[in-house]
Amino acid sequence: MSFRIPWNSLKTRLTLLTLTIFLISLWSMLWYAGQMLRQDLIALLSAQQLTTVSLVASEIDNALALRLKALEGLAGLVTPDILGNRNATQTLLARHPMLEGLFNGGIVALDARGTAIAEVPLSAQRVGIDYADREYFKTVMARSEATIGAPLIGNKSHPIMAIAVPIRGEEGLAIGALVGVIDLIQPNFLDRITENRYGRTGETFLVVPSTRTIVSTSDRTRIMEVLPAPGISPWIDRFMQGYEGSAVVVNPHGMEVLVSVRQVPVAGWYTSVILSTNEAFAPIVSQRRRMLIATLLITLFSAGLIGWMLRRQLAPLMAATRTLATLAASARPLEPLPMTRDDEVGALIAGFNRLLSTLAQRQHALEESEARFRALADNASALVWMAGADARYEYFNDLWLDFTGRDLAREIGDGWLDGVHPDDLPRLRSAYANAFAARQSFSLDYRLRRHDGEYRWLTGHGVPRHDEQGGFLGYIGTCIDITERKASEARLQLLASVFSHAREGILISAANGTILDINDGFTLITGYSLADVRGRNPRILKSGRHDDAFYAAMWRDLLTCGQWSGEIWNRRKNGELYAALLTISAVRDEQGEVGHYVALSSDITALKEHESQLERIAHFDVLTKLPNRVLLTDRLHQALVQTLRRGQRLAVVFLDLDGFKAVNDRYGHEAGDQVLIAVASRMKQALREGDTLARLGGDEFVAVLLDLADMRVSAPLFDRLLAAAAQPVPFGAAMLQVSASLGATFYPQIEDMDADQLLRQADHAMYQAKLAGKNRYQVFDPERP
Repeated sequence: MSFRIPWNSLKTRLTLLTLTIFLISLWSMLWYAGQMLRQDLIALLSAQQLTTVSLVASEIDNALALRLKALEGLAGLVTPDILGNRNATQTLLARHPMLEGLFNGGIVALDARGTAIAEVPLSAQRVGIDYADREYFKTVMARSEATIGAPLIGNKSHPIMAIAVPIRGEEGLAIGALVGVIDLIQPNFLDRITENRYGRTGETFLVVPSTRTIVSTSDRTRIMEVLPAPGISPWIDRFMQGYEGSAVVVNPHGMEVLVSVRQVPVAGWYTSVILSTNEAFAPIVSQRRRMLIATLLITLFSAGLIGWMLRRQLAPLMAATRTLATLAASARPLEPLPMTRDDEVGALIAGFNRLLSTLAQRQHALEESEARFRALADNASALVWMAGADARYEYFNDLWLDFTGRDLAREIGDGWLDGVHPDDLPRLRSAYANAFAARQSFSLDYRLRRHDGEYRWLTGHGVPRHDEQGGFLGYIGTCIDITERKASEARLQLLASVFSHAREGILISAANGTILDINDGFTLITGYSLADVRGRNPRILKSGRHDDAFYAAMWRDLLTCGQWSGEIWNRRKNGELYAALLTISAVRDEQGEVGHYVALSSDITALKEHESQLERIAHFDVLTKLPNRVLLTDRLHQALVQTLRRGQRLAVVFLDLDGFKAVNDRYGHEAGDQVLIAVASRMKQALREGDTLARLGGDEFVAVLLDLADMRVSAPLFDRLLAAAAQPVPFGAAMLQVSASLGATFYPQIEDMDADQLLRQADHAMYQAKLAGKNRYQVFDPERP
């Protein structure tokens, strides 16, 4: 037996409203009880977990402070004299082996330039390596205070962290650094802290906020992992900003966790303990499950009781409804309904019976009118449709059904919309809805799928229908296939759009070269308007940079291949030359004869200039305009080959300016730049034509002196370089002065030497010149250490 609830019945609405209020109250109580249990458990676990993470943070802070204090104590023993003597520094470090137990990666002593001069243990092989680019070294030297560096990848590809303290000179400023290294992969003091699991799934993390990097964790595979960038996880951002406490958050992997955070003050880091809420809140899961089952049972019982009461109340009305449904579904004529009650249902049946006689008369007239309409519509040459006042489509003529290949049952209602192109459907729905709302005529173009699967363009027209009293009955409309017209319009519009809006210049000429038309892109590139060039020959663009052979080859390709493409220099209307990427194509008629030429050009002048700039930037120093390291290497290799071929000698000279840092510190980088530019210019003028002067970077220069008969003739050149470097440089009201230390070596030598070895020899000799008092030159002596 079918059962339908009369939603408009007052009894039904009151019954359902009562049931709804009861269920909402019941389920709200269940939700509230669960939330209170959860909040109480969160408060308890948060306090316990915060205590644990506080102990961890304190232990890490104490361990780092111990290592800082130990390093600072050892650094205090390193005097400037000891730091200047590598053997003395190495001996001092070796006397304190107990510090190796605090730093599993060893201890390194760095001089003022960041070069490692001593280490323990020596097996790490760090001596001689340049650490000047490390942030911890820069911080120690700039601030003369200890620092704990962010984790980084060390020389052995292991993640490490460095603790650096200053080695102070007589004035208390940093003249070097003592660095303790902790290898995060090898066993270290952090392992004892972070490897302890908190619960079954809990983890401990130690994080550097400045780099968002994990220093240590219970899962060693995540060491050096970078946490999500700012803005992705608000809670991680709060931890990075110094938040301390506990919170329930969703981690980057989508898992809800209970996290507690404490800062590590000595390093500016933070440590956190994280526990999955699945484990943390396990005690309340069973209690909430029992409450849920009980609530479901009460809900089912209440729903059944309400349903039984509703069925009893509505039984008389449902009986009458079933009788009406049976009559409507049968093919026999409508008959009066039996009268069984005197209540509201009986009154409804009596009113229905009075309508039956009126409906029968109107039905007969409607059938005759519909037969006449179908005869006209099915023989029309257009697709015809009809919709009712409810905007549902109720009729399509035979031509429409033949077009779509679907029967009427599939088209009526909104079924015909299945054939409308998806791109046109929103626009069509909107237009039809607006027309039906305004009850006005409308026209619309859209695409409809034909029976063979092809979408065809239709233009549709609709007009409203009214009855004798002017009441709105719906719409009647026709559609005509306009696919071919649309295709033609689209082709013409596309060609016009491409020609008018292309950024490339387009020129169309007759077969004899006479210009017929140009686009706006051509005018933008050349400055010529259509009035300027129509009827003239493209020779007006000739730049004079190409000979006759170039143009002869162009016409030969056009005549033989029908196309030419390449780079060409042309002249704008204002006389300015420009580079263009040009393609010329012949357009042939139906007989295969050339009727027109189409030229497509792009202005590539800026690209050409950019290529030239890149070439210069790649080989020359931006500040001094001298060759850079790349060009120096190339020229030095060529000079070595040339020297051997000519049987001459060459000198490689390494120059380093003395006092340049003091100029920078006192007068600023602008003054330093002026000194570099002036010194570079003067030293270049001091050299001979054919010699090379290059800037390696900073205040370091290299000169390559060619065609030396012997080493003695180089001495005057060295003196000229020293004199050029020592000349004062005016800067505002001040006169700035530096000098140079010069180291030289010669080629060829007894042993075969390459360019890198020669540079190292010259660098070594320059260092000896600085030790000897600066403002002098020193020739490399292999016997001298």
